[in-house]
Amino acid sequence: MKTRRKPRRSRRILKWVGAGICALLICLSWASAHWWLAWINENSTLALEISRGTGVLGYDPIGQTAQTMPPGWHFQSEYAKYRWWFRWHWKSGGPSLIVVPLWVPLLLLAVPTAVLFYRDRRRIPPGHCRKCGYNLTGNASGVCPECGAKIAHNAEVLDASIS
Repeated sequence: MKTRRKPRRSRRILKWVGAGICALLICLSWASAHWWLAWINENSTLALEISRGTGVLGYDPIGQTAQTMPPGWHFQSEYAKYRWWFRWHWKSGGPSLIVVPLWVPLLLLAVPTAVLFYRDRRRIPPGHCRKCGYNLTGNASGVCPECGAKIAHNAEVLDASIS
């Protein structure tokens, strides 16, 4: 008789970490429609921003962003429309910008996480207790000896085969 293999620990950890990161991305996407968060490095050459449903990476080798904003964290309330598509502006030796919508990493992470959840679902073969999975072959009592759950359907089948 083939028994169900227990899922590997790493697979169980990955599926829950993936689910947690997906939930974080959903919350971050929602929050980015209401607030704007940015970080600018010490030289004002690199900026990371989350706003309007996107993550933005900006690079300015000259440091022109220092003229508009000082280095460090910046946060402000903002209600703006979502940006749904990629955008980039790349200039050799000049300011460059990459905009990635947050639904892209969410989708890239949600698909493998869903596959892990699907593969790890509990499968109970026929003739086993639906509550605990105990093998009920030969059981005619109508009660699972392992957990005490009623198994009327299995008992009827077994009673019919006995008489």
